[in-house]
Amino acid sequence: MSVGRFSNMSVRRWKAIGTLTAGSFGSMAALQPGAHVLPSALKVPHTTYTVALKSASCGKEHNSAHLATESLPGAKHWQPVSESHLAGGGTLYTYSQNGQTVEYPVPPKGFDPLTAPQSELAEYGIPSRPSRSASDFDSWKSLWGSLGTVQTPNVWSVPSGEGVGSNPASPSSVLQAIGSLFGNVQSNNWSGYIAQAPFYKNFTQVTSDTIQSTAVYTNCAHAEESNWVGLGAGEALFGGANGGLIQDGTSIVYRSLLGTSGCGGIGGPCYYAWYEYLTGQGKGPSEINLSNVKIRHGDHIFESVNYIPSESRVVFWILDTTSKTSQIAYLNKNTSRYYDGNTAEFITERPLINNQYLAPLYNYQTSKFYGTSITDYKNGRYAGSGTLGSFAPKPITMVDSNGHNMSSPSTLSSNGNFTDIWHRCN
Repeated sequence: MSVGRFSNMSVRRWKAIGTLTAGSFGSMAALQPGAHVLPSALKVPHTTYTVALKSASCGKEHNSAHLATESLPGAKHWQPVSESHLAGGGTLYTYSQNGQTVEYPVPPKGFDPLTAPQSELAEYGIPSRPSRSASDFDSWKSLWGSLGTVQTPNVWSVPSGEGVGSNPASPSSVLQAIGSLFGNVQSNNWSGYIAQAPFYKNFTQVTSDTIQSTAVYTNCAHAEESNWVGLGAGEALFGGANGGLIQDGTSIVYRSLLGTSGCGGIGGPCYYAWYEYLTGQGKGPSEINLSNVKIRHGDHIFESVNYIPSESRVVFWILDTTSKTSQIAYLNKNTSRYYDGNTAEFITERPLINNQYLAPLYNYQTSKFYGTSITDYKNGRYAGSGTLGSFAPKPITMVDSNGHNMSSPSTLSSNGNFTDIWHRCN
């Protein structure tokens, strides 16, 4: 089996339909009446490359062992710069990733957020536990009551410097949204829902349960798919300027690497967890792959991105409730560069390849988002939380350069649930 080209999994911004800069998709002919044109995907100097198999002749599925490996040119296995013991018995692993300090707190065995002291919750980036009689206790418990087994970090990325996308690129010009604000939203790379924060408020947390999609072979080579929740990068849709983007989720790619490294053995669809943070100019460290979160198709996944204004801290959390593995990571330095609380997203995506063109969309069949929650913040205080449907979100349909439907969300249910549905790979 031959190994295909390297593919960039880190550029996760709007790809516009319409006349853009060099490398975009052409004329406005594909735009349907009333549809929005979204700002173009930003080209990021620091990119992550992964390998996709050109032919899917081997069909064995693999979970995420070592996604980015020593077998890949430029693969980097991040090592902590320090390890420190926490008062409650846990360990804090500190990394320096492209100048950004990232900390991974790992609670001790048997740690229970429902009974742990508030001081220990803070050590692991968990919001304070309300009293059991408080109205928001059940909501807090559903989000934070079970961490699963938080893994000792095993962190990989493959930075730019190899393959087609090796030269740093300047961000593309941003095309403002056009057309009726009440029309259908179309994108070349996103499918799902986006919500705008209410007037004078900002979103500070976005969470969702998902069921990991089951990959089905498609004859489009180098197909990929990502499923994520995030804050930011969508304000241009509402007439403003995009800020930063903080996001985490899971992805499907195809693997053909042999041996103990790579995503399993001989080949097959690979499922893995990741997080990423970008500035409004599209700059940031490479996508960070969380290799110790064990993910397989059909698993129940909890995805959470949380910005804590009082601490200027970003908390990423991925929990596979089926395999009972999870990872917490948080940023404590210069986080305002990456935080934009104007929008919240629940997205299925096809990534940008080598900063040049969009990957075919892996046949993920369906991707279910349920238990959606968004928290907003006003005048220095938390203003409350609600389901996705509480914030009048806009549906996004993914289309190709000819306007053909590639992926689309179902109608939002009364409790904020929806399902993204695959239609075509390219």
